[in-house]
Amino acid sequence: MNTSDADTISAVSTGDDASLQQLLVMAKVNAAYARLEKVAAEKFGDPRSVLAYPRARDHYAVMARNIDSAPETVNGEVATIGQGLGSIQLRKVGSQWKVDRARHVGLDASSASANEMAAAMASAYNDVADGIASAKLSSADEAKAVLMGRTQQAVLSFTTSPIPQPAATRPASLPAK
Repeated sequence: MNTSDADTISAVSTGDDASLQQLLVMAKVNAAYARLEKVAAEKFGDPRSVLAYPRARDHYAVMARNIDSAPETVNGEVATIGQGLGSIQLRKVGSQWKVDRARHVGLDASSASANEMAAAMASAYNDVADGIASAKLSSADEAKAVLMGRTQQAVLSFTTSPIPQPAATRPASLPAK
């Protein structure tokens, strides 16, 4: 998940093709975010100068750092490492424990749209990292502004709720003058 290695993700996990595709998109976002952090740290000294918020405790990089000290629970053919949002769900397949994709991804009717939005987020992170690396974005403030605009654009392009518009006519319940 931290390097977006599709072959490894497929080999260490189990589930259907739709859950694999969703996990691979999430991995691309993760890798793009990690790249942006690295480029921002190299150029500006601190990745937080470009990013609006730090990684959440359920982020794969945070989970990987804590996995060796996390509590383990095994119940037959399923297991959990960690607790709450930062936990990793496993399923025994033959003699191997594999990440249970069905318990890590939220597949529903909007999963294709969610995958497209995640891909747009990954593109935004990579584009800003490219801009920083090429010196097209010369300051942390400029990079942060571009990043915020690109990520907002990604989210809004997949929002299905229409923006309310004022009524063109008077409601029938108002008295006529």
